[in-house]
Amino acid sequence: MTKLLKMLKTYTPFDDVEKEHVANTLHLLKTEKEPHSRTTEIGHITGSALLFSNDFKKILLTHHKKLNKWVQFGGHADGDENTLRVAVKELTEESGITDFELFENKIFDVDIQEIPAYKNIPAHLHYDIRFAFTTCENNFIVNEESIALKWFTFEQFKELQSRVKDPGLLRVIKKWGELLGTKLLSEKEYKQGARIIKGGGVVAFRTETVFGLGADATNCEAVKKIFVAKNRPQNNPLIVHFHSIKHLQEYLIIPPEILPLFRIKAPLTIVIQNTPTDTTKPLSPIVCAGQKTVACRIPTCGFTRKFIRACGTPISAPSANTSTRPSPTRWQDVFSDLDGRIDAIIKGKPTKFGIESTVVLYTDGKLEVLRHGAVSVKKLARLTKLVVTNVADSEKLKKSPGTMHKHYTPSVPVVLFKKPEEIPALIKDKAAVILFKTNKEHYKGLRAINLGKTCACVQTNFFKALRDAEKMLLEKPNPVILVEQMPSTQEFAGINDRICKACGK
Repeated sequence: MTKLLKMLKTYTPFDDVEKEHVANTLHLLKTEKEPHSRTTEIGHITGSALLFSNDFKKILLTHHKKLNKWVQFGGHADGDENTLRVAVKELTEESGITDFELFENKIFDVDIQEIPAYKNIPAHLHYDIRFAFTTCENNFIVNEESIALKWFTFEQFKELQSRVKDPGLLRVIKKWGELLGTKLLSEKEYKQGARIIKGGGVVAFRTETVFGLGADATNCEAVKKIFVAKNRPQNNPLIVHFHSIKHLQEYLIIPPEILPLFRIKAPLTIVIQNTPTDTTKPLSPIVCAGQKTVACRIPTCGFTRKFIRACGTPISAPSANTSTRPSPTRWQDVFSDLDGRIDAIIKGKPTKFGIESTVVLYTDGKLEVLRHGAVSVKKLARLTKLVVTNVADSEKLKKSPGTMHKHYTPSVPVVLFKKPEEIPALIKDKAAVILFKTNKEHYKGLRAINLGKTCACVQTNFFKALRDAEKMLLEKPNPVILVEQMPSTQEFAGINDRICKACGK
């Protein structure tokens, strides 16, 4: 059995018309001796390439001389049974583009085209096997088979086909439309996400803290998309993520005394002076939100670092939620907030720490905490051997995200309480309770969510609990989420900060 036969037998047609095309193509392969050769005059296999931009916003077409219409790249197999290889060859020869990647390792479309008689060649059929490719390359070469090449947006392509009415390309429009929604990728498909980043798109991905919404930190237009998708205030800076110290030093000059901080294996963001090197493209000024400093971190999550490395650029990434909402610790939370607003979500397991990184400013041999997070002050002091203090100066706080605006609030009001008896009987049927250590038995009749018995468990589960409590109360009039007060210790500073902000304080 040939490879094409195997691919067609496992292929799922888009509609009844394509289903018939697949059946007829299988019949050709099984009944004709040389289905891949143009000597089979009734019809033969051809290979085609649909070339999209990395963000799937555009498609490159050729105005074919012989056919005198705009079509995808493609041509005869001429005996080659590897139809994918045929499509790659035709794409390269007809566009001059060599920097492209196969979108998926499977057929994208199957079509049968009637080819009119031309000179001494009788009319015949092309059994066209189409593959989708993506590229970040905009430049192309027009060869002798084409009148012109042109990038078409989705709307332009739709308008063209509304006049031409090519049934096969009308079906491609429908398939393309599905790609324009937020794509859900597995972590094994992270390279597809990286291609979207390279093409100026935005992708949500797992880190050790929360899911982040990433864009190329050197691309101003890409970074702007983060602010638009999240509805994020423009004066709220972004954290820039690097995969290694070497990667960091390619873009920024790091003072020797600060360098050891980036070697700490903990969720830590360090605010430094934005002093670019002269060897690489500088970071977009938008990530700094008007500050002369930039917040940088090297994630401890191996997957995150692998993804950044595949992107080939630093990644600016706030939490992947709409602004003011609780941060997402599951990919489903991202989908709930940002479906249709971003290019892709790389699905993965829930995040480890559950709250954002701790943000610090290094000043004169000591660390100042701008935003409490997953690493406590006590642990920071132990890891760094430095004096660690809290910051109240509003000008310094502006250098960090998560300090100057409303954050972490669900659509249901959140109220803090100390003891079960503080909960009025009147609200019990329309409340959800988020607990720490306390036995659920004390809250019979209430929707109770237990965060766990340690600070680490509370941090991991708090944002998840807020979102789950919100869902529990969707149909209730005047609902409320009640959160049990946590210990007032340095260890709980990060989670207490989130609870206060969730309460609107």
